[in-house]
Amino acid sequence: MMSRSQARSFAKASCFLIIVSILAATPCSAQTATVPSVYQDLYTQLNGDVTDFQGKVTQLWNGSRYPVKFSGQLTSANSNNGPGLLQPSSFTLTQTEIAYLKSLGVKAISVEVSFPMLYQPFFDSIGQSQYQSQFAAFYANVAAAIRAQGLQVIVESQSMIPTGLQSVWGSGLQKFYSGVTAFQDYENARALTAGTVASTMRPDYFVLQEEPDTEAHQSGQAEAGTVAGSTTMLNGSVAAARNAGVPGMQVGAGFGSWLQSFQLFANSFTQQQCGQTVRGPGGPVSQPCVSASLDFLDLHLYPITEHTTYCTPPPSPQPCASPNFLANALAIVSTANAGKKPIAISQTWLRKTSDSEWLQISGDIDEAREAYSFWAPLDAAFLQAVYSLANYAHMPFVVPFNTQNFAAYLTWSGGGTCTIPACTAIQGEGGGNTPAQVFSAVQSAALNAIQTSAYSSVGNSYRNLIQPFSVSLATANQVEPFAPEAIVSAYGTNLAAVTATATPPLSTSLAGTTVTVMDSAGVSRAAFVFYVSSSQVNYEIPQDTAAGLATVTIASQSSGSQSAVIPIGVVSPGVFQLNAAGLVAAWVLPVISGVSQPLLPVYQLDASNNVVPLPVNLGPPTEQIYLELYGTGIRNAKSVTVTVGTMNVPVLFAGPAPGYSGLDQVNVGPLPRTLAGQGSVNIVVTADDQVSNTVNLTIQ
Repeated sequence: MMSRSQARSFAKASCFLIIVSILAATPCSAQTATVPSVYQDLYTQLNGDVTDFQGKVTQLWNGSRYPVKFSGQLTSANSNNGPGLLQPSSFTLTQTEIAYLKSLGVKAISVEVSFPMLYQPFFDSIGQSQYQSQFAAFYANVAAAIRAQGLQVIVESQSMIPTGLQSVWGSGLQKFYSGVTAFQDYENARALTAGTVASTMRPDYFVLQEEPDTEAHQSGQAEAGTVAGSTTMLNGSVAAARNAGVPGMQVGAGFGSWLQSFQLFANSFTQQQCGQTVRGPGGPVSQPCVSASLDFLDLHLYPITEHTTYCTPPPSPQPCASPNFLANALAIVSTANAGKKPIAISQTWLRKTSDSEWLQISGDIDEAREAYSFWAPLDAAFLQAVYSLANYAHMPFVVPFNTQNFAAYLTWSGGGTCTIPACTAIQGEGGGNTPAQVFSAVQSAALNAIQTSAYSSVGNSYRNLIQPFSVSLATANQVEPFAPEAIVSAYGTNLAAVTATATPPLSTSLAGTTVTVMDSAGVSRAAFVFYVSSSQVNYEIPQDTAAGLATVTIASQSSGSQSAVIPIGVVSPGVFQLNAAGLVAAWVLPVISGVSQPLLPVYQLDASNNVVPLPVNLGPPTEQIYLELYGTGIRNAKSVTVTVGTMNVPVLFAGPAPGYSGLDQVNVGPLPRTLAGQGSVNIVVTADDQVSNTVNLTIQ
């Protein structure tokens, strides 16, 4: 069996090689799920649209970053969730989701509190008058919980949904809408409610109207969907919201980029060409304008299709005047700039709808399609394009809509009339499930992920996109709760003025760059720094960092301080690798007839000085082969297991490698002789049920 002195000698001999492998680490790309044939044409079209979107924005944007408040939707507190929000467990879930979104790095959280939420006559009409005070208390507590996490509050207000997957209020809401017959009464009710919401939640940003066409359809108030009607309704809501006297609150309103009359709405809300005769979709019209100036213009960006045939659904379809919704969005940005108004995006996601399907299929199918994991690369690419647009347009905030996809997707599977969990496909699209079943399944998966602080590939992409730098385990770029004393890598821009590598003894400052970690208990500690460059900093999570969300601040002499939020756990097992193919960082210890032999390497250099495997020979029956594996994030584990190939191998020691900060060592063996001749075999370390990255070793 190997001795501790042999372990120590390995650490000294191999430290340089280990550090080189850390510095060479690059972020891993996510695997792409196979696109089912039923969606292949749609995927191809959307991929082209997103690529065009990114290309056009890139041509406009100079690459400079603006302090956009990238945000998240608080789906657990959405007013469409109905009376269930008043259950005690609901607020507990809301607090969990707020913390979950904060760990993504968001700067603000958006809550949809749509009309007639907090309107007393609505609650009276459904026989639940007590709901007014109960919901007011709930939403006041939601706003307080968001601010307790150091985040800003965005409130969206349109109309609550009376039917479909996202509706819970049902017939009571439908009856209320049908009972408001005069548009003036509807305007007055909207204004009164706006004042109540403002005084209850005291938001930093209050979006008073969002989709005039959607509100007209849901409420039955046709005038709400016209430019003139929307403008007069907004006048009353703005006055009521501002009369609430909330210091610093900014109010805005907007619409979707798909509206034929988008230019008229944009002119009205930014007070341009007021009273002038301008071109409308049906011919010349007099341009109406809001009477009170808004603080910002809002935009909903969903479809980006470039070839839509119709902009209104049957039975009276009308051709689109401007079918390119991306072009519409850029025109709206230009209009906001001309009116000297900031423009924000309070909802955006990549709708999975083809050109020919736009406004021709059920919105429930749209929602259900979002569930599948094969869309994830497109969703990540779309968010990248929105990120570029937001920086180009100097937006105050951006809120992606499908929060559940930051947490989870469903794996698509189809076949006949299968049902969940046997398959996940929608009726008519490869399976037998209703859109409601699919939607419910992905919501359930997301809820489980949120409660366990798990993120989908798109969640991790969004976190890496919106934070000034991303953090991953230095061994293989895993993103997970990081363990105290684990070695991690931060990737970003302007992280250091020069490139430098530390030599022992390590310091908390390297070439003028420092790293500070403030944990969930509010304790700040300086971190040991291994390596710095403009794009990467390697450091050790300080010992005793408390579990929970921690704020990492990297300060350099050239660019000041940058901060990001990371999760801290107990263990975060990772095994170092010596090349991009995953060759394990290890030594081989042969023991012959009970006598330890000199340590042997697992690598060699080829003719081009590339690190390649040196096959391990298991030797004769009298010889036993042990491995000394090196990684990080393992030392705090109560239980460590190792598999080589498909076989469990005894773990003889797991803990800190002597003399080197953050470096852990796992001694295993002897290797089973049945591994002889298997060639490349995988090695995985599991610490307290958390699985490391997969590395490999060649056995001859």
